[in-house]
Amino acid sequence: MLSTETEVTLLLCGSFEERSSQSEVKPLTPGEYFRITGWLKNSLLTLTDLIRSEVIEQIPVETLRGITIDRLTALIERRSALDTAIERWQARGIWVLSPGDAAYPVRLWQRLERLAPPLLFGLGSQSLLSDGGLAIVGSRDADAAALEFTRRIAVECATAQLQVVSGGARGIDQEAMGAILDVGGKAMGILADSLGKEAAAGKYDLLLEQRRLTLLSPYHPDAAFSVGNAMGRNKCIYALADWSLVVSAAAGEGGSWAGAVENLKHCWTPMLVRDGDDVPEGNLRLIRMGGFPFPVPKQGKPLRLLEILDSCEMATGDRSTPQTDLFTTPDSD
Repeated sequence: MLSTETEVTLLLCGSFEERSSQSEVKPLTPGEYFRITGWLKNSLLTLTDLIRSEVIEQIPVETLRGITIDRLTALIERRSALDTAIERWQARGIWVLSPGDAAYPVRLWQRLERLAPPLLFGLGSQSLLSDGGLAIVGSRDADAAALEFTRRIAVECATAQLQVVSGGARGIDQEAMGAILDVGGKAMGILADSLGKEAAAGKYDLLLEQRRLTLLSPYHPDAAFSVGNAMGRNKCIYALADWSLVVSAAAGEGGSWAGAVENLKHCWTPMLVRDGDDVPEGNLRLIRMGGFPFPVPKQGKPLRLLEILDSCEMATGDRSTPQTDLFTTPDSD
């Protein structure tokens, strides 16, 4: 069952058509949503109060800032479309969370603040959302050495009872998730698109039932891939983990590079970068920019993952953003 707050958040921020169209009223962005909820909190009102038209009409111009009353009203009046969408999602086992729900990951609030997604769609156990772990990211077109390194790290994570957090994309992401699941570990995949297709395919049903895999997306379950969505998804990968590891990144281009640079800028998690003679130039540049070098041990030598993670944490300090009240933090659309 969805909470009332999540239902209202869906009305404000959700898209209920399987593919967006010009006729669909534009949902609120995260920045717009948190502006509205901030005003409600300061006015001693709740999200459910927005259902009343007189409350919408009280919202001051400085809070609306380009959001029209007509747009807000049209969003709130989409109840029939919402009911149909919820029925479709629940039939595929997809659940929805909003920031008011107890299961919504506190890490997203703490680290992303007003960039946190107002909605999370998922499959599998919600308990994995708060388990942290190691985010393993990298290029889709990684070479054999990078893939082998990824498998070693993922297996070591399972041995250390660390969860792998990744993006589910071809290459490093899928290699990391597949390797840890093959040896009985746990993984959380943050998808930029097509959560609904994964639900319908049934490929991961057993793993989901075993509570060893959770698939999550901040976007509509039937959303198509876009570069913008992939960039937004990257924030969640870093913010939901305890540490992050960049296996391979092309210098100055691609999602792996952009996500890593953004993490260095905002310090969401301490970030390690695979080091060595045969790593991409992007890796070396990330290390020079502040990434913690992760030396590749020779074949047959122990990996010592936990020791390296501890060293990274001591070298970088606690890089997570202190917990703040989203409703009083300065706006950041």
